[in-house]
Amino acid sequence: MPKTFEEVERDAMELSEAERAKLANNLIASIEEDEENIEIDPKIERAWMDEVARRIDAYDKGLIKAIPADEASAEVKRRLKHASKISPSGDG
Repeated sequence: MPKTFEEVERDAMELSEAERAKLANNLIASIEEDEENIEIDPKIERAWMDEVARRIDAYDKGLIKAIPADEASAEVKRRLKHASKISPSGDG
C-alpha cells in the first residue's frame, strides 16, 4: 500500500536540511518536466497576469518597493519555519 501524504511528509522532515533541499529540488524538477502536459485554466492564467500587471504598476508609481532577493528568501524561510511549528489542529 502506498504511503499517505502525511507519512511521506513526516519521513521527509526527518531528512537533513541538505537532503530536504535536494528532495524539494527533485520534486520541483519533476513538476517542471510535466508543465507542457498540464492544462492551465485560462481564468487562473488571466488572474495571475492581471496581478503581475497590478504589482508592476504599483512599483512604477512608487506605491510599493522592491525587496532584495536574499532578504525575500530569508523572510520566506522564516515564515515557513514558523508555519511548520504550527500543528494542523491549531494547537501548536
